[in-house]
Amino acid sequence: SDGVGIVTKEGLKAPRGYPAINPKPLSVICEIYDRYGDNRDIYITVGVNRGEEIAKHTANEKVGVVGGISILGTTGWVKPVSSEAYIDSISAEMEVAKADGYSDIVFTIGSTSKESAMREFDEIQIVEIGNFVYDALKLAKDKGFGIVILFCGLGKAVKIAQGFKNTHNRYGSIDLQRLKDEFAYYSGIEPDIEGVKTVKGVYERLDEKSRTEMKRWIRDTSISVMREWSAIENIELKIV
Repeated sequence: SDGVGIVTKEGLKAPRGYPAINPKPLSVICEIYDRYGDNRDIYITVGVNRGEEIAKHTANEKVGVVGGISILGTTGWVKPVSSEAYIDSISAEMEVAKADGYSDIVFTIGSTSKESAMREFDEIQIVEIGNFVYDALKLAKDKGFGIVILFCGLGKAVKIAQGFKNTHNRYGSIDLQRLKDEFAYYSGIEPDIEGVKTVKGVYERLDEKSRTEMKRWIRDTSISVMREWSAIENIELKIV
């Protein structure tokens, strides 16, 4: 149907060569048909206005869905721009990477981190996870990926180190006093946070050697937190 993509690769829930409609939404459509069709000659088509155009702004082409968008979901009822819908999309990309033979997965937060990841890894194994760090790690564990590599900025890495499972600002702000105290305890270096509102501001006040120490500490602390969340031993963090 117009606006709904066709599956061209293995790894998605819909079979190759079929419209990209997940089994549960499809079953809901069939259930409604059975309820109201009453054995009459009624035919159902599923279409999405501007679906092919919208798909250009998604990861569909990367995962092998061409000609339109996917109808995702695990319940058959998806709220627009919901967390569930985004996580379903992350899961679908990971399934395609797995089916393509990758045993490690690369996560990125934001466009800058994706650009860095693209210089080192194949696009098919790179998944933009937004702020859903915890959820993406749990999916990686469930799907059996042996190695997870996360690319992110310094601020996001600090949020992970401070235990934020979702790094979006609405879930809380970085505690700069805690950053100062914990880094000073670890390194003996006491950063100046007076009048500074961002991690970048704190970082830029340090000399080169202290910056290296802070980056190392943030990286190691973040990895430790992510290992605890996911029970995945092989996690790498690349701060960009």
